[in-house]
Amino acid sequence: MHALAAQERVLGPDYPDTLMSLNNLAELYAAQYRHGEAEPLLKRALEARERVLGREHPDTLLSVSDLAEVYQDLGRYGEAELLLKRALEARERVLGREHPQTIVSVNDLALQGAPLYPHQPQQSGSSLSGPGSLWRGRTALQARFGGTRARAW
Repeated sequence: MHALAAQERVLGPDYPDTLMSLNNLAELYAAQYRHGEAEPLLKRALEARERVLGREHPDTLLSVSDLAEVYQDLGRYGEAELLLKRALEARERVLGREHPQTIVSVNDLALQGAPLYPHQPQQSGSSLSGPGSLWRGRTALQARFGGTRARAW
């Protein structure tokens, strides 16, 4: 928190490095199950990155994905799905279908639509009906590039 405050003071609140620190702090809070603290930081980072870097910049899309993950953890699946779709569509346009970050987005969205356990019912309100075409796309890309879940940043 002190490093972020110093960056905001010295570099400014909208400087890209400051926004990365803000996003990283939010990720730390989320990893510690402090979602109530993570969510407003991620929203702040996302809004600033959209304004400074643009809606489809890779760093902006990282904030989109991170906020979606927090929404998933909070059980806000509809909101998470919208953000995951946004990240995937933009990464396909900007980075290409086979870029590692795009593959992560395919994986994230596929897992959003798949029950975590076989006995778990499908989340209502989700437009995905389980592991369908996105899941097959994820599997094909994994076979080609190896691995199941690797962050590409």
